[in-house]
Amino acid sequence: MNNSNEGHLARLGIDMSNLESEMNVAVARDTRYWMENDAKIRAVEQRVPTYEHFRQLVAGCHLCPIDKSELKDLTHLKSNWNSAVTGKLQARSVAVSTGPESMANQFCKTPQQLYARWQALRLSKNSENERSMRLCYLVFTQQSSVLRDLFDCGLGAALLPEILSTFNAVIESQKPEKPLDAQLVTGILSTLLAFTESKQFPLAVDLCSFAEKEMALSLLNRLSAKSNDETVCSLKSYFVSL
Repeated sequence: MNNSNEGHLARLGIDMSNLESEMNVAVARDTRYWMENDAKIRAVEQRVPTYEHFRQLVAGCHLCPIDKSELKDLTHLKSNWNSAVTGKLQARSVAVSTGPESMANQFCKTPQQLYARWQALRLSKNSENERSMRLCYLVFTQQSSVLRDLFDCGLGAALLPEILSTFNAVIESQKPEKPLDAQLVTGILSTLLAFTESKQFPLAVDLCSFAEKEMALSLLNRLSAKSNDETVCSLKSYFVSL
């Protein structure tokens, strides 16, 4: 706006800075209203079990999964970290590399970055088995705080069924005549334990379907032979339908 227009508005007693501020507040309020409305509809469709679950889902509706800077990185994702793990994954190994290059390429600073990388890799053109192995590797290399925050920020509820399905697919692909890889078992259990550090994890489990909970229980039953019974029992308690 030019100076003459600003001067004219000032003579009319209109403060442009205040007007812009009020407009931004109104837009934000209107946006939040529609986001909450969409969240309420989604909560009803998902048949959340209690009002507290309903309230938490609506309260978290403003959380944005991915920002523009994170989306910008997706086009470079494949070349950045595939080369660090290709050799290991072709050998069907799930051992977590501790090399600085691999770790730097895999570590996500925020749950939003992890979500973006997961979705980009999930849509890759790799074979189903290789894709599942790479997805597992991606999760296994994250700090427990990022895995916990994935649920604290509201993204975990949407991603949990995909993660459980991926873990199950990798376990199912193991040769039945051989014992399960100990590092694979440790990686899955450590990931699930990190999830449980979030107070939002029980809500995410409640939003899973009966079939998804049964899949989780079946997965944990298979892992029990290679792990601490107390750990498995603790994790199973989240998925047992009352």
